[in-house]
Amino acid sequence: MRRVGNGSRLTFGRDGEKRLSAWMADHARVVWTPAEQPWALEEELIRSHVLPLNLDQNRDGSFHSQLSALRGAQRAQARLSPVERQP
Repeated sequence: MRRVGNGSRLTFGRDGEKRLSAWMADHARVVWTPAEQPWALEEELIRSHVLPLNLDQNRDGSFHSQLSALRGAQRAQARLSPVERQP
């Protein structure tokens, strides 16, 4: 994770964002379906599937505390690193 722009925004930096995009193109899947109450469908999907990276709605997951700590450590390290200037 890197600070970019004026230093307040955190991203993975140019190279990291490229690697993340490539990984997502190979592994991530997106689907959609029309729903009159999409929030209800979302709640059901979150309740019925294991989504370990969704920290906000997975507070009781076994991976939540470990992932929260890892993300916090990365943010702290990024804030100590030089700002990556955007071209």
